[in-house]
Amino acid sequence: MSENTQQIAPESRLSGPDSPEIIRSEVLADLFEASAARVPDKPALLFADRQLTYGELNAAADRVASRLIADGVRPGQIVGLWLPRGIDLLVMQLGIAKTGAAWLPFDADTPVDRIKVCLDDAESAGLVTVAHIDELGRRCWLSDELQAAHPGPLSHRHDARPGDPAYVIYTSGSTGKPKGILINQGAICHFLRSENAVLGIRQDDRVYQGFSVAFDMSFEEIWISYLVGATLWLAPKEVATDPEALPIALIDNNISVLHAVPTLLALFADDVPCLRLINLGGEACPQAIVERWARPGRQVFNTYGPTEATVSASLAELHPGQPVTIGRPLPNYGLLVIDAVVESGLRLMPQGETGELCITGPGVAAGYLGRPDLTAEKFLANPWATTPHESRLYRTGDLARIDETGQIHCLGRTDDQVKIRGFRVELGEIEATLTRQPGVGTAAVILRQDDGIERLVAYLIAEDAETGALEAIFRQEAKLSYSLLRLVNSAAIAPRTPITCFAQAINLLGRRQLQRWLQLLVYADPNNGQHPNPLLQKAAARGRLLELLAPAMPSLSAEESGDTAFMTGVFSLLDTLLSMSMSEILQQLPLPEMVHKALAEHSGPLGELLRAISAAEGGDLKFAAEQLEKLGIEGERLLDAQMAALSWAAKIRPSQTA
Repeated sequence: MSENTQQIAPESRLSGPDSPEIIRSEVLADLFEASAARVPDKPALLFADRQLTYGELNAAADRVASRLIADGVRPGQIVGLWLPRGIDLLVMQLGIAKTGAAWLPFDADTPVDRIKVCLDDAESAGLVTVAHIDELGRRCWLSDELQAAHPGPLSHRHDARPGDPAYVIYTSGSTGKPKGILINQGAICHFLRSENAVLGIRQDDRVYQGFSVAFDMSFEEIWISYLVGATLWLAPKEVATDPEALPIALIDNNISVLHAVPTLLALFADDVPCLRLINLGGEACPQAIVERWARPGRQVFNTYGPTEATVSASLAELHPGQPVTIGRPLPNYGLLVIDAVVESGLRLMPQGETGELCITGPGVAAGYLGRPDLTAEKFLANPWATTPHESRLYRTGDLARIDETGQIHCLGRTDDQVKIRGFRVELGEIEATLTRQPGVGTAAVILRQDDGIERLVAYLIAEDAETGALEAIFRQEAKLSYSLLRLVNSAAIAPRTPITCFAQAINLLGRRQLQRWLQLLVYADPNNGQHPNPLLQKAAARGRLLELLAPAMPSLSAEESGDTAFMTGVFSLLDTLLSMSMSEILQQLPLPEMVHKALAEHSGPLGELLRAISAAEGGDLKFAAEQLEKLGIEGERLLDAQMAALSWAAKIRPSQTA
């Protein structure tokens, strides 16, 4: 153990209860088959007017597995799974599990081109689906044929081991290429037992199944229910997507357990009295959700964990009037907060200080399929391990701190990844998808909150196309890449000037520094979606133009960096330039006469604001405050944007805005 490690207080890392009895030599199919043998006549699946008992579901999945095994499917292989929502989907999933192979699930609305990319990347043996798809270039097994009556003795799996793959889930990638995470049988079996040791879901529960099987929170619904012999109720799609109809249906079907993202509960107009347990995850939980839904006789939990650590790694029971945290580690898991700068070695942070959250335990994945460089960056040897299942850690990219009570608080990201409605998304992948379309010059996507509901807003900038044409491109692209772009609630679409300057500037400065004022950059129109706020766009565009102009303007050299009057003149000049195209601006460099002319002519509220900024930079804070008070709230908002513009200028003239 290093000297640094010995000096760190133990509170900088947390361990869940030590429970070696739940680390077993088993595979997923073993868990289901034990329940089917114990409660064969218990309803397992309910959907519309169809019902399957545990015995009937076991028999149907055996037929599916037998045919797949006869076609050469074996433990260690990966089989794609793409069916509409319903009982047949879960029969196919269980059938693949019974072969000992892994499944690679796709949401029902996933476009074929993305399915092909993932199947090829995973070197999949084929796809279980409802119809042949020639463009995939690989074997398709049809669900109707797999479930048909079997003429002879059934084939069963052989040599399935805990170290074999159980499933693969593809998440968004920052370069536009999705990355596959492979979870083995032992890891997911351990997770189911570990989390339910805290949740306590029972055989007599009726559990709502609402998540897509392409989202790993579906394991909490489906496979914890299989583990204990509970009943799953599947809502029809039209009910599952209707926040008014769903709570009524939950009551009508006497649902006692709901796994959900907080956004779903926020949309419910009415309480669901029959719920005894609500398990939230997939995105940050607002305090208002806890105040509304937690009550005597009902437990509300908040779970945390990335796919790379097998669904969840920590859990907190939430209570009204208490802070929302991600709690403490699940049994056999560990959580550590380290210095996010790891180039010089791993260092635990003292209790209370912010750092990068890391996870250890039996659920940590082996890595990313075919991505050794990324695997080496995110999955590391754990220098603080005390047991074999702690030997590796996963760097989540989440910022966190441990408080004085040993609870963990998540505080954002170290990168541009966001999690919304349970889906983990790299904003860069959505932007890359959008900018591939003809006519799109620039795209920027941000996460914003409106009335407590998180939304993604895409800024699409036309290169040469008219705004109307760009709107059509967005609608078409949403169909082509639905699995990503369905998460984008709306698009703020504008011609090339001036918003293009703002969109480019996002990439220059980085989203994390912009979050404080990006929320003010668009306004919501209930009848017409999101629209730009011209006042703030103008200020943001100034910063970008300033950076473009600086190299060609000698007055912006380091020697002149203290000349705040000149800076004011530049901003004034930029007001004029915003009406010009970028090519017109660049043709007129350098622009000393225009600068002095703008300085002489500038007046009005914007001039007062610019003078306030100059005064603040020069140390006259009283004058600056008086000016801002005169200008009111719009001035304060614009000041935020102006400060961001000065930050961009600091990339060239660091002494000016230090």
